[in-house]
Amino acid sequence: MKKRAEKIRRVGLVANADKTAGGAFVAAAARRIAAAGGTVFTDAPTAKLAGLSAKILGDSASFARAVDLLMVFVIGRAHV
Repeated sequence: MKKRAEKIRRVGLVANADKTAGGAFVAAAARRIAAAGGTVFTDAPTAKLAGLSAKILGDSASFARAVDLLMVFVIGRAHV
């Protein structure tokens, strides 16, 4: 079921902690979500990567129950 944008208040952010370049993107997303009044949830490796002090969730089932939207950051080189 789709949620309208104004109903999305709890956002999960997950990134590959081995891709250090992703930290800046995740941190920027977290700032924008918080500025819009949303709550950011993440896992411990992503929080460390991006320097976040967000609510930490441990597994995918926890994310499914806790968030309205899950953003997965896949950072890597573009293949042409």
